[in-house]
Amino acid sequence: AIKSAEKIKKKLDNAGKNSWILVADEITPEKLLGLRIDCLVDCACPRIADDSQYFKKPILRPEDIDEL
Repeated sequence: AIKSAEKIKKKLDNAGKNSWILVADEITPEKLLGLRIDCLVDCACPRIADDSQYFKKPILRPEDIDEL
């Protein structure tokens, strides 16, 4: 998953977007509170994108970035 995250980060950086790699055992809406992000790209758990209705920010899969 880290190689995928690094590839996505590089692509976003090259597109002039600010990006960060965050590592967590579990991602919940509460853990994202206070983070000033526009969206999240989840490289590790496909369930997160399925649960995106619980999050206030969009959650993308790595293949979604390939479409940019």
